[in-house]
Amino acid sequence: MSGIVNCPDHGENSQLGAAQQQQQNLETESQHHKLPEAQSQQQEDSTAKEESAGQKEESAGHEQDSATKEESAGQEEDSSAKEESAGQERDTTQEQGEENTEESSCKHENTDVHRETEGKKKSLLHYICKMLSDILLIGFLLSNLFSYVLNSNESVKRKTRSPEPFFTENSLVRDYWEGQVFQAFKDAQNFESSFFMFYAAWDRESQESRQVLDNVAMFYRKSDVMIAAVNCWYPTSDCAKEFGGKNGTGHVLPVFIFYPNSMNGIQYRGHITPSHIIRFISWSRRPVVHLHSIHHLINLQVEYENVLVGYLPQTHTTYLNPSHQELISTALELHEVLAEKLVCTAAVTSEQLAKQLSLHSTKPVKLYTHNNSFVFPNKTIDSEKVVYWTLKNLTPPLNWLNLHHKKSLGLKRILEEGSGNVLLLFSPRDHLYEDKVYDILRQVSIDYQNCDRSEGTQDLVKRLKDKINGSSCNTSPQSSPAPPSSITSPSSCNLRSWSVDNPEESFPACAQASPCTDGKNGTGVGECASLRRRGALQLQGVDSLRDKNSPVDTNILLAIQELELERRNADALSQGQVLSNIKSESVDITGLGCSNNKTLRFYRVDTNVYSTLLERLGLESRPLPVPVILNTKMEAILVHELRNGYIEEDLRRMILAYHQGTLPDHGKQGYRSINQGSVIRYRLDLERNQSPDSVLKDLGAETFIEEISGDFDTVLFITSSFCSDCTAFSYIFHTAKMYLQKIPSLKFMMIDGTKNDLKWQFNTFSYPAILFFPKNRLESSRAYPMDEGVNLPNLLRFILSNLSPLQRLALNLKYCDKHCMQKFRLRSEKSIEDILYTLKNHQPLPVQIRHKLTSKLKYTKEILALTDKLLSQNKNEENGNLSVTTLEDMLINQI
Repeated sequence: MSGIVNCPDHGENSQLGAAQQQQQNLETESQHHKLPEAQSQQQEDSTAKEESAGQKEESAGHEQDSATKEESAGQEEDSSAKEESAGQERDTTQEQGEENTEESSCKHENTDVHRETEGKKKSLLHYICKMLSDILLIGFLLSNLFSYVLNSNESVKRKTRSPEPFFTENSLVRDYWEGQVFQAFKDAQNFESSFFMFYAAWDRESQESRQVLDNVAMFYRKSDVMIAAVNCWYPTSDCAKEFGGKNGTGHVLPVFIFYPNSMNGIQYRGHITPSHIIRFISWSRRPVVHLHSIHHLINLQVEYENVLVGYLPQTHTTYLNPSHQELISTALELHEVLAEKLVCTAAVTSEQLAKQLSLHSTKPVKLYTHNNSFVFPNKTIDSEKVVYWTLKNLTPPLNWLNLHHKKSLGLKRILEEGSGNVLLLFSPRDHLYEDKVYDILRQVSIDYQNCDRSEGTQDLVKRLKDKINGSSCNTSPQSSPAPPSSITSPSSCNLRSWSVDNPEESFPACAQASPCTDGKNGTGVGECASLRRRGALQLQGVDSLRDKNSPVDTNILLAIQELELERRNADALSQGQVLSNIKSESVDITGLGCSNNKTLRFYRVDTNVYSTLLERLGLESRPLPVPVILNTKMEAILVHELRNGYIEEDLRRMILAYHQGTLPDHGKQGYRSINQGSVIRYRLDLERNQSPDSVLKDLGAETFIEEISGDFDTVLFITSSFCSDCTAFSYIFHTAKMYLQKIPSLKFMMIDGTKNDLKWQFNTFSYPAILFFPKNRLESSRAYPMDEGVNLPNLLRFILSNLSPLQRLALNLKYCDKHCMQKFRLRSEKSIEDILYTLKNHQPLPVQIRHKLTSKLKYTKEILALTDKLLSQNKNEENGNLSVTTLEDMLINQI
């Protein structure tokens, strides 16, 4: 066909196709009636139709490619029409087939265009997705790089391990191992008081404190005290968030805090031992004592070094004075600051007793010390001001030695205070509440500092002596909880119930009673001990008294039973040596501390805690108790033995002898000594020599003077266990010993300066140190100059230069062969000729020079004669066979 086939869109396709079909039908009918000559006319018509169709296609917006394809199809139809002009029917049939073909091709082309459009859309979407994925990947890489640059200087932190139980399942300690501190405080409200340990599971001190806290919980297992432990290290726990501080900066664990019910807690800073913690809890549970009478105050002064008395008027069983809480806070704060209970806080509620003590509502607080009393200047009781005022006026004659954290600096401060003279009394603290050694030292120190010989102070000393000897009945609710019927003051409790039907029968709760006597009753047992035993027997019937109709208050009985159980537990912990002081005679040292500038300060030292201090002084083998006087200015240690039964007397005699300067071993710097005659430091070849003798002898302080004072020269090497250079220098010292071992009059020894206390003239300020002691002349000792460097040639030169001339000459001859001896002979002859020439040609010579030349000439001739004698000996016998001692003897005989 010569026409161009169109493929319009769907709307126009249907209308255009119907018009073309109708026109083709009309042309077919005309072809049946017209002659073949009209073919040209048909071609023109078809061409015109195709051109109109092409215009419609162009108006529809089809591309140029489809028009080109249709033109080529039209040309093919024209050629086929010319060839088939022979038959009209054949042409008509062929045209119809071609039109059908054109329609199908149009449909396929429409499908291809649609697919091509969809493909373009899919490719665009795929491109966009790929671009987004690349952007995300680049962003991820950049974020990792940026985070690495920011965190390159920070340490790598690992995730914290999950918390685990710190105590065993059978432990009586409440373990809040996940750090639930708020739950712990909630549980503590159900108890009278609580004691908390805040710990870190990985900490060494926390792990060591675990067994201590178990023992404390066992002691209070039947008391109204909660013993708990809280893990305060786990980062996400409540305890770490509450007490950890910012950036993990908080308290140094473990931390121990005692919480009274409905009051602020106080921190325990003492030694982490069961006995120390139990004493702290017991004193904290009962911070204030109710003062009954003057006699009660005197007993408290015997029991404690200082007594702080507060007046609380208008205090009854159903009403408390507003200052009552402040007084309790004062007692707790003082107990927190002071390691031991040096101050007892007492409350006076009786107006009559307040008048006797000169207390008034305008002067409510008074402090009693061992030799004075102080009145608080304010009218109101403020805990913070009272604590500051009390600490400022405390002058205890005796203290416990308590060193924490930087122990060396603390000990240095204690020893250098005042005159620099300190008396330390070492003894174990075997009893939980009482310490007889402390009471003896307290009695001596108070008498020692009684400068004005006050009668009140002397009476206190007498009462302390009676308490030590056991002739008084001074018991304290703080130190020894009393059973129900024991009498500790001018009143004894009847234990009447507060909830009976008739209130008149329950008041007063306590009735007056006479105090126990100091003597013995008819049975030979002290009245106080008898009353205590009777009260203990009554406690066995506590369960039978728990009757609704009983006039005895059950709550009071439970409290007394709790105290009795604690007392029994305290007796179980108080097992140790029994010391006696009944044989001591009186030695007057009253006011001796004020006589001169050698005043002593007294400290009681618990050897269960500070045993290393006793070892550093070299006194670990001494029987305890042992008193030690340290004089830091003179660097002297004075020791005196105490006899059992005469402790007070021997202690007083020691102090008196110290002031008189008659103590033995005055000026000794210590008693440390390695009690070994020889320690093998360097041994000879054991395969060839099985001798047990050491190459270097290790000395001790006890035998030091004896060893270096013999008839021989001594080279001493002073070393220490912590000196790193000593190891290298000891090799050089050992080598020098091997070189000079053929000199029998020369000995090499060594001593550890950190484990042996030598006299001041033998001490050194640095390690290592080398000293040379000539025989029989210790005062002429010489020290090796360490600034020249320690090496073998310098050390040998130092040793040889300190030997005598005969020793040096004998040593030279020992190592001189025949050729050396001939040279030595020639030099001696030349020296003799020079001396003779000088004496002959230089006249006149001064007398001193002539005498000197004459002595030198005589000495040289004798040496020459000895040389000729040695050369004339057997030629097969070398000088090496002669010992240095033999050569030295020959020199002495020849000269």
